[in-house]
Amino acid sequence: MKETDRIILAEVMSLGKRMDEHMTSTEAEKYKTQLLTEMAYERKMFKAIITNLSQQIIQNWCLIRYGRVAKTDEGLITHWKSELLAHLNNAASNKIKNNNSLLSRIKAISEVWTNEKEYSTDENVINLTIYSKFIEEGIDVSSDAYKQVLHDCMMASNAIINAIASESAEQISQYVNSL
Repeated sequence: MKETDRIILAEVMSLGKRMDEHMTSTEAEKYKTQLLTEMAYERKMFKAIITNLSQQIIQNWCLIRYGRVAKTDEGLITHWKSELLAHLNNAASNKIKNNNSLLSRIKAISEVWTNEKEYSTDENVINLTIYSKFIEEGIDVSSDAYKQVLHDCMMASNAIINAIASESAEQISQYVNSL
């Protein structure tokens, strides 16, 4: 759900209460903020959602990078970019209850990517994440291009984390288009 959709939903959900209780505009704003916060996830759940989406993000990022390194069909790269864009936007659309600041989001996502999944520190974890997808796509997993992709993905972790944490469809789109 987009931020604008959440705000509209909060407006609709608060309408009855505003009419019944004759709330001031300040009270109405406070109530809408409370409703929006209730649509956010506890930090632990936010991290679980990021963890669940990470596999598809890593796979599509690596497929795009492989396409660039191995100079594959631009149509395939465009397809993988559209999938990556959808997964990044999906991840970015989730909020952390009580503190959804950029810093808090970066910290939570980094804990998943660096400490728990180790995408930014262990190429073998990336290999285990993408291996079967690359086999399914008919890509030679013993090639130098494949090995380069593992390293490049590990090095790009911070950029991916920042794209998700930004909560900005425009920034995410710019990031994906830059790949």
